[in-house]
Amino acid sequence: AWIKEFMDQSLHRQRPATERLLSMTLSTGTVKEKTADRIVVAAHANFGGGVQRTYHLKKVDGLWYVWRIDF
Repeated sequence: AWIKEFMDQSLHRQRPATERLLSMTLSTGTVKEKTADRIVVAAHANFGGGVQRTYHLKKVDGLWYVWRIDF
């Protein structure tokens, strides 16, 4: 659902490009907190239009979800 929303807000991107951007956004960030079912990542500002964002990921029923984004 989050990828769908991201794509809806990025109408010029195809799904593979959207998934690549999300992957780069999360993989270039700095992990601020990590437990067995929660990860908090401070993303690099280059992937937020110059604004640093913090992504909160949570594991629910064995699947990881983007739970919250702080701007």
